[in-house]
Amino acid sequence: MERNMEAPFVNKELYDKSKDLKKIFPETQADVYFESELSRRAQSKTLEFIRKDNYIRDSLLMLFEHDQKTFVHSVEMGNIAEYLIANMGEKISLAEANDLLSSCLLHDYGKLAIEKELLNKTNITLAEKEELKKHVVYSFESVRLFDEAVAKIIVGHHEHQKDSYPRKQDENINYDSREADGRTKILSRLLSMIDTYEAMLADRPNNPPKDIKYVVSELEKQFNLPNDQEMIFLLAEYYYAKNKNQQIDAIFN
Repeated sequence: MERNMEAPFVNKELYDKSKDLKKIFPETQADVYFESELSRRAQSKTLEFIRKDNYIRDSLLMLFEHDQKTFVHSVEMGNIAEYLIANMGEKISLAEANDLLSSCLLHDYGKLAIEKELLNKTNITLAEKEELKKHVVYSFESVRLFDEAVAKIIVGHHEHQKDSYPRKQDENINYDSREADGRTKILSRLLSMIDTYEAMLADRPNNPPKDIKYVVSELEKQFNLPNDQEMIFLLAEYYYAKNKNQQIDAIFN
C-alpha cells in the first residue's frame, strides 16, 4: 500500500495540536532539540528509518512536545523491534518488518488527544482509565489515513493483553474497517509483546519498573502460543545486550 505522507488528522484535538506546535515552537528550534533527543534515544537503524519517513518523524516530534515519556516509550519500542527483526531472519519479510517498526513508533500516536496531565497522573479513576483507553481509537482513525495496514496492527495489539481493549463491540470503531488477516494478527501480537515488555520495564506514574525475571515470567503467562517463547527469549536477550549487567541464562533459571 502506498503511504499518504500528508495524512490529515481525523481527531480535531490532534489537528489543533499540530497547528499550535508550529505556531509556538519555531521549526528550526524544534528540530534541533528534537533531533538531539532522537539521536540519543534511537539506535542507528531505528534512527535511519525515522529520518527517511516524514510522517513518522513529524508524529514523533509532536509526541516529544506533548509528552516526553510517550516519545521515549515509542522510540524504545522501535529499538526493540529492530533487534527482533535482525534476529528473525527469513521469518519476517521486509514489508512486514517495516510495518512492525512503523506500528511500534506510531502505536501511541493517539495520546496526542489525551491531556498531558492525565497521561502522567497517578491514582487515576475508572472514568479516567476509560478516557486513556480512547487513545487506541484516536491512533487507529488517524494512522489509517497514512497506512491502513499499520493502523490495523496498532488497533489490535491491546487485544492480546490482559486488559483487552478495544473489543469488537466498541461503538467508537467500525470493526469491519479493521478486520485483521493472519499477517496482521501475527504482527499485532508481536507489537503487543514489545509494548508489554517495555511498559513493565519503564518508569510510569502508575507502574514502577519491574525486575527482568518478573517481566519474563509475566510475558510467559500472557503469551503462550508456539512461537511466543522464541520472541520472549529475544526480548530478554535485548535486555541483556542493552544493560550488559546480567547473564541471559540467569533470567530463565
